[in-house]
Amino acid sequence: MPRGLRRTGRNTIVKALHGGILIGILVAAGPASATVTFSISADKTRAAVGEQIILTARAVSTKKLDDIKPPSLQSTGDYTVARTSQNQSQSSSVTLVNGKMVQKVEVTYLFYYFIVPKKPGAFRIPPLKLVADSKTYSAQPITITATDKPVVNPDMRVSLRDAKDRLYVGEQGILTFEVAQKPNAPVKPTSQGFTAAVEAIDDACAAAFSCSHLFADRITHNQKRIGGEMYIVFSLRFSIIPLKPGSFSIGPVPFEYQQLERGRRDPFDDFFGGFFGGGIRATPETALTNTVTITAVALPPPPRDFSGAVGTFSLDASVDPRELPAGEPATLSITLRGSTRPGNMGDHTLPSLDGFEVFSPEKHTHVDTTAQGIKTRQTYKYLIVPQVEGTQPVGPLTWVYFDPDAGMYKTLTGKLPEITVTRGTKATGGRTRYLTQEEIREVGSDIRYIKTPPKLRHQSDKPYQNPLFFILYPLPFVFALFSFLYKRQARLRERDAARILSSRAYRTALKRLDRLGKEAGSLSPRDAAARQYDILEDYLTQRFGFAAAGKTLDELRAEFAARGADGPAASEMVGFIEELDTVRFAPSVPAGDAVRNLHKARAVVAGLEKQIKARRRS
Repeated sequence: MPRGLRRTGRNTIVKALHGGILIGILVAAGPASATVTFSISADKTRAAVGEQIILTARAVSTKKLDDIKPPSLQSTGDYTVARTSQNQSQSSSVTLVNGKMVQKVEVTYLFYYFIVPKKPGAFRIPPLKLVADSKTYSAQPITITATDKPVVNPDMRVSLRDAKDRLYVGEQGILTFEVAQKPNAPVKPTSQGFTAAVEAIDDACAAAFSCSHLFADRITHNQKRIGGEMYIVFSLRFSIIPLKPGSFSIGPVPFEYQQLERGRRDPFDDFFGGFFGGGIRATPETALTNTVTITAVALPPPPRDFSGAVGTFSLDASVDPRELPAGEPATLSITLRGSTRPGNMGDHTLPSLDGFEVFSPEKHTHVDTTAQGIKTRQTYKYLIVPQVEGTQPVGPLTWVYFDPDAGMYKTLTGKLPEITVTRGTKATGGRTRYLTQEEIREVGSDIRYIKTPPKLRHQSDKPYQNPLFFILYPLPFVFALFSFLYKRQARLRERDAARILSSRAYRTALKRLDRLGKEAGSLSPRDAAARQYDILEDYLTQRFGFAAAGKTLDELRAEFAARGADGPAASEMVGFIEELDTVRFAPSVPAGDAVRNLHKARAVVAGLEKQIKARRRS
């Protein structure tokens, strides 16, 4: 047989074997019994009489079910089952687990029930039952509340939520502050509102709790269904640890947000639907959270060796090396991990170790702040020196803490292996004492090195007799004079630069507006309005010497009044900036607004410039 043909046949056989192995593995996984999870959910749990509610029964199986009967739901005196429907989908994936290929299959069965409440009041959807492959699966019941009037959920809602309303003194709890906003609703949370709410929570906790923030500077958000509607939820978590027993209330916490409304400037706005624009008016509103009451319980009488820690903890210990000559050091490492802050863990005290010389430990503390709370890891490293030959036991090491879930004191035990101590190279009594790193640093800081110069000469007690003295003596005064002149020149240069920027601000703004006019055809109305807004901000900053970025309309009016520039032109400038805000943030903007606003921007800047010059002449 030719060599090339023989190689081709061999490769074909190998591929066939590989394919056979893969098919065999996948088929072998098939006959396993299916695992089914069954649940039910509602798109809303509160609705008006006559309003439709969608119930979804969801069954997820690890294989396709041969015989499945949809759950039965019949109309009652409380609700009517208007109609039902169902759907099915399947997904599969192949993964490599311990060198074997495993196929994972998920088949999802969805059953929809459209129900309509008949009368007001609370009613209960009974547990639905699914029969699949001769097995019965049950889902939890659901309670629905029907009302006479349509249920209107607020556009903005805030709440406080505690993970546990009963804490032991020293136990860490989680307090969550949530701001929920309806998507596309005319409301807007503000950074000032979040800042004030955080300060209010800190002040409310200061008297009875140790409060720590479990969030960074950036606020994260997700989507959540509340009252049957989807909300965008902003969450801030706090770690709170009671400092004394008693019952303490937190809240209600005020949260300030903005209610956005389109201002009306013309009676024809109702007819044209605001086609020709209109200002967006932001009205400050305040929402209040609920009140959270937390009961702090005192700890029972502690044992003598209680560490002071309350929470969940673990203890790890190790010795390295396990075999060494007498007089040689070994490292004993102890690691404590717990769900509390470092100040609440206390220090670990090493018991007396017979046959060892023990030095002061090196302590390292690591704090990890997560959304689930503060977690602390403390590591102690002891230097121990065996003094007696033979097998020496170390430990056991113990640490006592209070477990709030069990409501009792518990003891952690760290078991260590015995150390084998062999004969040392020197007598034990004459060995060199080993220092810890901390002692080495302390000794090093006390050392003063004295060096004798190779040649000694007489040093005169009259330095003014040295000619170098007359050269160096006036140098400090020269440096002081130079520093004074340099600072004065820098102030003059800064003032001149501000004057130059102010005089050129008008021409610079017109040039930038002309350049924007050439590009207006390729820009969207929102982008053109944003560019105009930046140009006007830079113009006001350079012309008047105050930072216009980030100021509200009322703050701009106050800045104009403080500089004697208040007048019709200044009012037109503020009004035009408000119009630009409308274009930038309106849901729909006519295309002609960009060109019209460019002409108005030139006119507003020119009018303000004329007003400034007229004030100076007068």
